Amino acid sequence: RRRPRVALWALGLSALAAAAAAGIASLVAGSAPTGAPVVKDAAATRRALFVAWDGMSAELLAGLRRVDQARAEAPPAGGTRGVSGAVAGAGEAPPERTGDASARTALLGAEPWGLTTLRPPAETDPVAVWTTVATGSRPAEHGVTGFEMPGLRGAAAPAPRPGLAAGPLDLLLRLWPTERRVVRAGVRRVPSFWEVAAGAEKTAVVGWWGTWPAGASGTRGGYVVSDVAVTALRRGRGVEQAFYPSSWGVSRGARWLAAADAAAATDEGTTALPPGGAAVAREALAIDLFALDALADAFADPAVGLGAVYLPGQDILRARLRELGADPFAALEALARHARIVDRRLGALHADGGADLVWVAALPGRAGAGERGFVARRGAGPGAGALNAVDVAPSFLAAAGLPIDDRMSGAAVAAGPNPPRRLRTATGPAAPPSAPEGLEQDVLERLKSLGYVK
Repeated sequence: RRRPRVALWALGLSALAAAAAAGIASLVAGSAPTGAPVVKDAAATRRALFVAWDGMSAELLAGLRRVDQARAEAPPAGGTRGVSGAVAGAGEAPPERTGDASARTALLGAEPWGLTTLRPPAETDPVAVWTTVATGSRPAEHGVTGFEMPGLRGAAAPAPRPGLAAGPLDLLLRLWPTERRVVRAGVRRVPSFWEVAAGAEKTAVVGWWGTWPAGASGTRGGYVVSDVAVTALRRGRGVEQAFYPSSWGVSRGARWLAAADAAAATDEGTTALPPGGAAVAREALAIDLFALDALADAFADPAVGLGAVYLPGQDILRARLRELGADPFAALEALARHARIVDRRLGALHADGGADLVWVAALPGRAGAGERGFVARRGAGPGAGALNAVDVAPSFLAAAGLPIDDRMSGAAVAAGPNPPRRLRTATGPAAPPSAPEGLEQDVLERLKSLGYVK
């Protein structure tokens, strides 16, 4: 009788060992770039710019344009009379051009843009949503499910789920003590579009979820300003790991943040907000301006061929003002101010950065349920109609003359100089194994203060 029991125990231990091996292997997957070399089409665009604008939608954009138009036509003393007219038309889709230049924002209204509806994915967590956009794959494929993910206690990073070897990893996470960890670099199972591009040219990526601790995106290098850069600068620790190259970010980061804080310091358009609302508006704007200044600095390097920036400020502001119970008219005025300043800075980045392919991908965010996203573009891209979030990365890569990684399940619907190519590309290095003491807790506290984590 003992032999069968011994055999069962041995079988169980073997299964556990296999699960552990598979789990550990999955945690370190991508530790070295592997795959086919990435070659950019000779006829492709010289420089591409991708802007991810969270918290923006077709409906909100129409409302914000009406706010500007009302302000230009009859500026009210308190600001609410003009806003009420804006709310009445907030359900209209944004036109490609408007008749009054004063009603147009610097980037989206200066000249006609190609506009495509962007369907929001089923997920609502911004980390999962924008990782889907960046990787052209769904959460079940890229493995990122939210701000916090379970990780083995003592491990350097959370475990990607579900993805490859989901069964063994799930078993390991159930048997081994776990803890909640902030999402970080090295967790994605599918490369982002900038990691694909980094095999062919220098890239610059700013603010995207899961880019901390910062490291080279690919074999050609470039610049990374991670998603915790502002937190690291404000808390005064972990700054070196918030940027790549660290010397580049450490020498410039404080200047970017000081300039962003100064530009966001005015209370214009926020005086009617409830207590705490003006502070949220200032911080949300500072976050976006910091990101845009950082990308502009990286674009000063003529070797950078692709830039990608994530702007969370509008989503932060919309969600927090809703939680604070802000008056709808006052909230719309604050959102209009934010969008106006950010859009002007985007216009300057476009003009000075020399990008001949520009995509602005907007999704309504946590407070925009039922609203429509959009992709506004200059240069190659999809035509009229609708685009799924999972198709954005493959389409942008094709438009930029770059191959599509075969782990991306989305389809390219943008016309590039040549038919899109699919191959297994290098994924870039894994994240460094450790983070500065206490910084992860700082990040979690900041996410709570911004309304991301309860």
